[in-house]
Amino acid sequence: MLERVGNNIVASRLLVLQTKRILLTRARANSTNDVDIERYATAVRTAHERYNEAVLQWASASSDQYVLVAYTSLIAKAELLHAKLQSASDEMPAPDSGQLAIEALALETIIGGWRAVARRSMSAAVA
Repeated sequence: MLERVGNNIVASRLLVLQTKRILLTRARANSTNDVDIERYATAVRTAHERYNEAVLQWASASSDQYVLVAYTSLIAKAELLHAKLQSASDEMPAPDSGQLAIEALALETIIGGWRAVARRSMSAAVA
């Protein structure tokens, strides 16, 4: 029963997201003013965040949907950390900057692996 409720929550969040995307697309096509377009874009971002949260909370951890959202979230956070590491290494003295550069490179490799998992999950979800 709880699994069915969770699936319904995820499905409803997806429908809301799709509706918001359609509204944004129509606003852009109809040359609606920039304020309206930005309002729709913000609504899409919010709906996407809520959909992701619903997937992480309610979807089965073995589902392609869950894997895709989880890895996409990990990638986004790791990319922010990677940028911070690179920026910090530019500001540090040579020995410390070298160590940070190595850590940034290792993180880049990890991110690449996560992207591969996300692509496979996306392919499986579409198939």
